[in-house]
Formats: sequence, C-alpha cells, structure tokens
Amino acid sequence: MEPKKLITLGKEQKKYAKPKKLTHLHLQETALTSIKKIESIHLETLYIYNNRIKYLENLEKIPNLTSLYLQRNYIEKLENLRHLKNLKRLYIGYNKIKVLEGLDDLKCLEELHIEKQQLSPGDCFCFDPRTIYHLAKSLKVLNVSNNKVTTFKYLAPLTNLTWIDVSHNDLDSISDICEIIRYWPHLKTAILTGNPISKQHRYRETIIANCYQLECLDGKKITDLTRTFIKRFQRERKNKKSKASLNLAEHIPGVPKNYPHTLQKAVSASLITNKLNELTFDQTPTQHIPWKALPKKSLPKCRFPKITMASGDPTTYKGCIISSFP
Repeated sequence: MEPKKLITLGKEQKKYAKPKKLTHLHLQETALTSIKKIESIHLETLYIYNNRIKYLENLEKIPNLTSLYLQRNYIEKLENLRHLKNLKRLYIGYNKIKVLEGLDDLKCLEELHIEKQQLSPGDCFCFDPRTIYHLAKSLKVLNVSNNKVTTFKYLAPLTNLTWIDVSHNDLDSISDICEIIRYWPHLKTAILTGNPISKQHRYRETIIANCYQLECLDGKKITDLTRTFIKRFQRERKNKKSKASLNLAEHIPGVPKNYPHTLQKAVSASLITNKLNELTFDQTPTQHIPWKALPKKSLPKCRFPKITMASGDPTTYKGCIISSFP
C-alpha cells in the first residue's frame, strides 16, 4: 500500500476513534422516575421533560449546563441547583412547586418559566424575596402564568425584565402593578390577560402610561404615536387633578360640608363668575366729551415733486402729458 494511502487511513481511524463532545442530552418522555447521575463538562442542554421525576438531584457534575428543561414532571421543590453556575434558561412549568426559591446561586439565569403549577385548592404561588433579590441583576424573562398569584409587589427588584407573563392569575389591584412596572425601564412585552385588572376601565391606557418603552401588551403592538398620546393625556389629567378646588365651607359661612359634588361645582362656578364681575366692573361715572371739543382731523399735506422742463417741450409724468404754457 502506498504511503499516502496509509497516512489517510490513519487519519480516518483517529477521527472515528475520538469520541464527540456531548453538548445536548435528550431524556424526555422516557418514563424516568429520578435523575440518574450525569458527569459531563461539555453538556450544555439537558431535556428531561414529560417524565415522572419528583426530586431534583445528581446535577452537580454538569457545571457548564446552560439550558434545563424539566416541564411536566412531579417536582414539588426547587433544590440542588446551586452547582449550575452557568445556567441561563430554566423551564420547569407544569409541576407541583408552590414557592419560587432555591435559585440564589444562579447568577447567570436569564429566563425562568415556572408557569401552571398544580396547586391544591386554596393555595397560591409565592415568591421568596431572597431569591428574587439574587435574580434581579440577570433575569430578563419571567413566566408565572396560571399560578393563582395574588400580588405583584415581590417582583419589584426585577428591574432588568424585558418580557413577563403573569396572565390568568388573581391580580386585582392595577395601582400596585403600576407602582412596580414604572421602575422597570427595559420592559417591552407584558401579558396580563385573564386577571381581574384586565376588566377595569382604561386598563390598557393605564398600563401603557406607566411603562417607559412597552412595545406589546397582551399580544397587541403599541406604536410610538399611541404611547406618546396616552402619556401626554395621563400627564395633563394628573395636572388637572392636582389643582386646588374651591372649598365652599371656607367662603360661605353656614354651608353644609356634605353637599353633593355636582352642587359644589355649580356653586363654585357661580362664585368665581361673580367674583370676576366685581373685579372687572368700574363704578366711576362715565364722562362724555362734546363733539365740538374733539380735535379736528386735518388732511395730510401733499408735496408734489418739482418738474423742470424746457419751454415748449412736452413731457410725461406718471402717464400724463404735461406741456408748458407760452
């Protein structure tokens, strides 16, 4: 055999003899009841969804994992995840988790999908303030839909959020939500459908007015023109409300303080009108000057330009022929 062919054959044998680096491991829909011990420094994505797993374990030997898919299992608690220092995306929806906790060491986590947990009747999904505080710098995407969430205030530290889904929960205070989202300058997409607040008057306008650069609300895009108009309208409305109103009890002695609002407005308008009339009316007698004493109008004196011409030679001035008399 020729030397060149031997060299080529040797390279091919080395190529097939060297094992490939495993970066994606698919263990979904395999009826697993527990997570087997996995050791790999090259593994980046692990799929274990649609199984029967109850506990999170044996994940400490995959430190470079960036994506973990654990949906549709029987997991009841978030635990044993502190070794996943490089984890960026965690999908753990459709389980039995009651509290968002145990993620304090995941400094790189950007996406968290923990929607539709199987909660017992009367229970609601809760947030551990310590976990929220530690996720504040990195978390950008959060999905907690269908979890019977009743309050929004514990999510306030998540100032780097760009996308949030809290649809189909029990949020009923639009003022509490606005108080929080106005401190989220990077929020571009929000989904709030299915909550009691979505049925309140001017719900959409109120949410848009309290966001910096929201681009999509409940699946509907928001144009720059709409955002500018709503913000200006809300600002003018707020300024109008901040103006001090007339208190009848301070100006009219004996006026009851329990008058209806419409009656107070009517009497206030009447008082203001009468006050303006008193200020603008002049009670001094009018003096009339006789018409003969008025200065006479005199016509302005017209000075015609001098025209010099030789005797007997006609000339024209502004279209007229002028000739000198003999």
